[in-house]
Amino acid sequence: MRRIVLVCVLLAALVFGWLWWRSSSSHQQSGITAAPTIVKQPVNFANRAFDPENPPPDMPPLAPDELAVCDSNFLSNANVAGEAHETDSTHAVVTVHSVSVNLQLNITIWVPSTATQHVIEHEEGHREISEHFYETADKLAAQIAATYVGKKFLITGPDLHAELSKSLQQMGADITEQYNQELNPGPTQLRYDAITDHSRNDVAAKDAVAQALSENPRASSGSGLDEGAAILVHNHRFEVFGAGRARFLRATHEVCEKHSDVATASLIETWIDQTERRTWFLSEIIGGL
Repeated sequence: MRRIVLVCVLLAALVFGWLWWRSSSSHQQSGITAAPTIVKQPVNFANRAFDPENPPPDMPPLAPDELAVCDSNFLSNANVAGEAHETDSTHAVVTVHSVSVNLQLNITIWVPSTATQHVIEHEEGHREISEHFYETADKLAAQIAATYVGKKFLITGPDLHAELSKSLQQMGADITEQYNQELNPGPTQLRYDAITDHSRNDVAAKDAVAQALSENPRASSGSGLDEGAAILVHNHRFEVFGAGRARFLRATHEVCEKHSDVATASLIETWIDQTERRTWFLSEIIGGL
């Protein structure tokens, strides 16, 4: 008997805010933005054998009756760069002009020196599932990061440089958290264990992997849509909903700009980005129907 340990680690502490500062007295804003930069490191894999009577100290603990474990660590960190334009001594409008995301997957399979081939193949199945999700992780990260590039928001406070740094760091943490939530290989790993009864039955690992992946929309299509969004796609109602919502938000945004309501305009820009991103996801799904 055994279980899979899957850990998704968010390195929010490694998010760096790059600071650019301009005063409102400048005659022209730079307005330069760049496409997100995604660096996906190769999978780092290790196969470790251990003595059940004397397991090494760096090995994950095993629950009673467990024989082996596959430890998958999805790592991500995001760097966000922004430019602030000061409107007065305590207010500034920030424009995000670049986002870079670094991705990594570390996998270690721990098996006892006396493990059967069936147990070994089962742990390799967990590895295959993790690597399957990682194959398109860079595309997912790019989609998420793209919604932040060009975003504008208001910062306030007596120390605007400190507020800018804090805001960019939080934005980087939000990107890594969203990546973690949408990647989400956990349900597929759990389904794989259910199909194989944690390697206790005779189901072949390769068949169980194929079944578990085929039952998960995220794994089979590469999208991050939930069931409610899939229903909208099926009924083709999203076009009216997405376009109508975007038109309404843009019209409201124009009113805010006309009356110099920077704070509300910045908030509405976030809603517009979210609407456009969801519409893009739905469009991609329809294209594959």
